[in-house]
Amino acid sequence: MTMQPSSSLSPENTIVVFDIHGVLFKRNYKKTMNLLWQNKKVVLLARYMLHPRFMYDLCTLMLKRAVPEECIMTLCQKYPGIATYKHLAINIANAQDPIQETLDIVSCLKKRGYVLHIFSNIGAVIFVHLAARHQAIFSNFDAVQVPNQENSYLAKNNPKAFAHYLATYNQHNKTILFIDDNRQNIRRATDAGMISIYFENPDQLRNKLTQFDLL
Repeated sequence: MTMQPSSSLSPENTIVVFDIHGVLFKRNYKKTMNLLWQNKKVVLLARYMLHPRFMYDLCTLMLKRAVPEECIMTLCQKYPGIATYKHLAINIANAQDPIQETLDIVSCLKKRGYVLHIFSNIGAVIFVHLAARHQAIFSNFDAVQVPNQENSYLAKNNPKAFAHYLATYNQHNKTILFIDDNRQNIRRATDAGMISIYFENPDQLRNKLTQFDLL
C-alpha cells in the first residue's frame, strides 16, 4: 500500500523515514548460527525454558508484543543466570548485513538534500551497537527514533509511537515519506497522515521514489 502525495515533494518540504530491518539491513543466518555454535554454553539456557516462572514472563512479553531489546533486558535483569548472555543476544540481534542497493538510494537522497530519519523497533542499546559497526551508513541520518527504557519501549505496533515521532521530529509540519516492510506499520503510518511505501525490494523502492520525483 502506498499513499500518493497530494503535492510535489522536495528537500525543503519532505522528510524521508526508513525502517532498519528488512529495508536497510537483512538478517545473516550464517552469522547467527556461527554465534550460537561458538558459544556452546548457550545450551545451558535451555534449563530456563523448563522453569514455569521464566516461561510465564517470556510469554507475557511476547503477548504484549515487546520488542526484542525489552525482552532481553527484562529477562536478564530478573534472571541473573542469563545476564551473562546479554552481549551474545545483542550480537545475534545484530547479525545483519547492509542491503547495498537500498543504501545507494539513501546516498542519492542525501546528495539531493533530503532530511533522512530512522524509525525502527530495534531498541536503543542494540541500535548503538549496530551503529558503531556501521558509522558511515548511519551518518546519513539526521534523527533516530527507537524504543528505549525512557519511552517504555514504545514501538511501532502502538499508534502512539507515530504520534510521538511526529511531535518530536516534525515540529515544522513537513511531509513524511515513511518506508517499511511491515504492512501493519504502513497502515499506522498512513493513519497518522504520512505518505507510506511498503518496501518489497530496492528496485521497487527506487521506482516508487522516481514516480514521486525524489530520484
